[in-house]
Amino acid sequence: MTSRDFVRAGIDQPHHHEHEWREDQHDQPIFEDGAAIFFETCGYAEGRYGEGWECDESRTIRCELDRIEKTRDGGASITFLPSHEQRNPMLFEDALVGLETNKSHVQLLDIDPPNDYGDGFVRVQSGDYILWFSQ
Repeated sequence: MTSRDFVRAGIDQPHHHEHEWREDQHDQPIFEDGAAIFFETCGYAEGRYGEGWECDESRTIRCELDRIEKTRDGGASITFLPSHEQRNPMLFEDALVGLETNKSHVQLLDIDPPNDYGDGFVRVQSGDYILWFSQ
């Protein structure tokens, strides 16, 4: 945007502002690299509709893998922590690869989108695994 465009829109100059972060598809995180990734965009705008200035900044927030539960028919589930990945590498690989590749079989169980307080989380089921991600 040139300075002439700002003058036409009634804005003297580009300026700094507080970003007004809004979730972008907050109920559909992207699962990648062992994390649930959320996108947010800034909704700040100034000037008349169609002629003004709009912020185009965006950011991502990651919820890291917190634990994996292996469900068993008729029995209690078994919980595995990421710190034990070296002991059960195939279990972690099966759960994470299944989550990333079989998106049609992923069921979103609980979601609290990430926020500035750091208490967001996601819980999904993929096959025999329930994966917990936290901010």
